Amino acid sequence: MLSHRQKEAYELALERHAPEMIDALALGMRAGMSFERAFRSYCFRFDDELALLCRQACLKWESGLVSRDDALLELGMRSGVASLERFASNVVRCLRFGSPMNRMLEVLASEARGCYRAKMEEKVAKAPVKMLVPTAVLILPAMLIVVMAPVFLGFVQ
Repeated sequence: MLSHRQKEAYELALERHAPEMIDALALGMRAGMSFERAFRSYCFRFDDELALLCRQACLKWESGLVSRDDALLELGMRSGVASLERFASNVVRCLRFGSPMNRMLEVLASEARGCYRAKMEEKVAKAPVKMLVPTAVLILPAMLIVVMAPVFLGFVQ
């Protein structure tokens, strides 16, 4: 069982690789691959958290344990990342109704990049607040000693 911090780091790693995965799928499909072949190519050529999760989904539907749609939807739900949930539901919809995917994948990749960028900006904005306590506890007393030491030495003499 993952702790809250580990789960958050895992989801952040998935979110970081989501645009890369969507772009790789779009590139493969523009090169003439089917969705399944492009997805399989991403799963087995990349080695990160998202590729591992995608590999598990790919192996499930290739072995016949679940349908492709169910495997993709489960991938989105297991990830816990909103952009991957949107990816899974939109891909299932496009595959079911036969609509073109390239434009949808480009939009999803751009949205995923925006979400990741917003989360990183939020983390960066929180950094000064987190640094305030160590600064106050460690540096401020040392500065007070340096400034007040001559005054105390004047009183002692």
